[in-house]
Amino acid sequence: MDVIVIKADIVADHPIAPYDDAAAIVKSKSRIAVAECFCRKAVSLYGKTCKHPLETCLQFETFADYYVENKMARYISADEALAILKQSEAEGLVLHILNSRKVEAMCCCCSCCCGLCVTTCPTGALALAKKPDDHLYTPPQTVYDTFARMSREKVEQTSE
Repeated sequence: MDVIVIKADIVADHPIAPYDDAAAIVKSKSRIAVAECFCRKAVSLYGKTCKHPLETCLQFETFADYYVENKMARYISADEALAILKQSEAEGLVLHILNSRKVEAMCCCCSCCCGLCVTTCPTGALALAKKPDDHLYTPPQTVYDTFARMSREKVEQTSE
C-alpha cells in the first residue's frame, strides 16, 4: 500500500503526484462505497477497543460494486467520502491506497489497530524526502497487476 495525504505538504519542495491527492481521487470516481475498517473490526473480536470510527475504508468503481453486492459496504456520495477524509485527518489517521496507479480502494488507518506503521514522529527525528528520479517506484496500473508482480517475484525468490 502507499501512503497518501489530504491536501497537505510532505516536503514543500516536491509536488504531490495527482494520484496521491486523496480529494482529487475521490472527486474523480463515479461510484464510491464505504466499508467498515477490517483492522478495527478484527481487533474488536479479540476484545480491543478503538476510539476511531469503523466506516473509514473507501472502495471505488468495480471494487465498490463488489463490496456493495456482497453486503460488505454501502454506496456513498463524493461529499460523504470527502467528509470521511476530513474526519480521518482530524483524528490523525493515515490514508493508504492499494498499490496501483488506478486507485481502487483507500483505507484510513490508525496506529492502534492497523498493521502498518502509521505513527508520526513528534520530535522530527524522521522525515520524508523525495528519492532521486531513477529510484522512484511506479506502481502497476491495477491491483491485479500488483498481485501478479508479487507472485512472479515470490516464484523467482523460491527458485533461486
